[in-house]
Amino acid sequence: MRGLGREPGTWRVSSHSGGKSESQCVEVAWHERNRIGVRDSAHRVGAMLAFPRWEWAALVRLAHSG
Repeated sequence: MRGLGREPGTWRVSSHSGGKSESQCVEVAWHERNRIGVRDSAHRVGAMLAFPRWEWAALVRLAHSG
């Protein structure tokens, strides 16, 4: 995924999600109080998970390391 940018509430879909359908992806965005929001792209009005930036960074590092 390319950078999230700094604009709160701008949701991004991973460039690695593949396919034309966004219904099988997650979206991420900067959220209030320096947190990262994660939601299901098929249920955008549903629940959202919020992680502190350091937890999100740790998850991304782990995913990149395989």
